[in-house]
Amino acid sequence: MWGIIGTWEMAYDGIKEGARILKEQGHVFDALETCVRMVEDCDKYSSVGYGGLPN
Repeated sequence: MWGIIGTWEMAYDGIKEGARILKEQGHVFDALETCVRMVEDCDKYSSVGYGGLPN
């Protein structure tokens, strides 16, 4: 049994892909890394990752 959630809209695509990995019996670390990487690599978000503003 597995579950995965996201509380921000920007996580939606990563959550979908992570859920696919888990559904296909993939490793939890691969699912987690995929979720985070998809948000971090997207330049349209200014709060985190590649497009993030420096603090």
